[in-house]
Amino acid sequence: MMLRTTGFVALLLGLIACKPGPATIENGTYELVGARSTVQETMAPWAGSTVSLVIDDQSVTLELDRVEYELTATPWPRADWVEGCWTMQGMTAQEVWEIDCDPLDIGLGYEAACPAALIAECPNGGSIELRDVPAPGGSETGCGDSDLCWQFQ
Repeated sequence: MMLRTTGFVALLLGLIACKPGPATIENGTYELVGARSTVQETMAPWAGSTVSLVIDDQSVTLELDRVEYELTATPWPRADWVEGCWTMQGMTAQEVWEIDCDPLDIGLGYEAACPAALIAECPNGGSIELRDVPAPGGSETGCGDSDLCWQFQ
């Protein structure tokens, strides 16, 4: 019986140790790869002109047709990040930056509502969604229940 209990405790500790790390927003240039304008739509591959999101130490620049828009970004405290990408080991904390901006129209009927949020996508923040602001500390995956969502990679 003692051997079984020890084995169970070792398994439980192993699962806890394997909890995925957070998905963070990293500096870099991201290109728009998909967009949707309602929850009922599936994410459509982006066929419009080049749209880039440049992140540099909490500075966010959105480039549309070679015009740059400087956006004000406010990172949320770690305790308020959303969680998503459910696995057997738990959920991944996803970094959130709130964007204060004027509505932006990228064409083809896709206009970003403001304020908006940048959310690091699971599992490792390799892509970012620009979407409606989620509830702090909530549970989201990708675009979640946001009507408008732009996906950058």
